[in-house]
Amino acid sequence: MEYYDEDADAWFYLTTLNTPRFGAMAACVGDRIYIAGGIGDSQEIPSAVHVLKSVVSFHLPTKRYSESPF
Repeated sequence: MEYYDEDADAWFYLTTLNTPRFGAMAACVGDRIYIAGGIGDSQEIPSAVHVLKSVVSFHLPTKRYSESPF
């Protein structure tokens, strides 16, 4: 996971998520980044994709995240 810092005009690497995803929506609220939904690889069918029903909350000061279903 990466984020863009406007003040530094640069991208920064944060961490690797447990569930790879693309096409997700993200929002920054206070000192947290929330990443919801997206598309991931299917665990049951190789080379298939499925819609993810989870949200990741990343806490910038501690560089830790948690994932929960919605």
